[in-house]
Amino acid sequence: VITTTFNSLESLRENTQRFDYVFLGSVFNSHSYYSRDEEAGMNMLKSIVKKSPSVVYALGGVTPERIPMVEEAGFGGVGLSSAVWKNFDKNPEKVLSVIKAA
Repeated sequence: VITTTFNSLESLRENTQRFDYVFLGSVFNSHSYYSRDEEAGMNMLKSIVKKSPSVVYALGGVTPERIPMVEEAGFGGVGLSSAVWKNFDKNPEKVLSVIKAA
């Protein structure tokens, strides 16, 4: 399996190499591109994700509430770390079930 992470929309857009999958991060640290209220930004995000030669997974700031926006943008899924680790000691099964339900 060959994968990589892109840290900007521009680097993802310019990529022509095919990977098994790629990550785009940090998706939700910039409200200018990823807000449902910003139609132009969401359209640009959808366009770049759709044109990628690889399946793109969203990283960074992903929460259960944001998963519908991730799906709307055309991502293949999400990569989670903080959402799980920050709540792991509370009830890991519950954290994962909430994420899966989204």
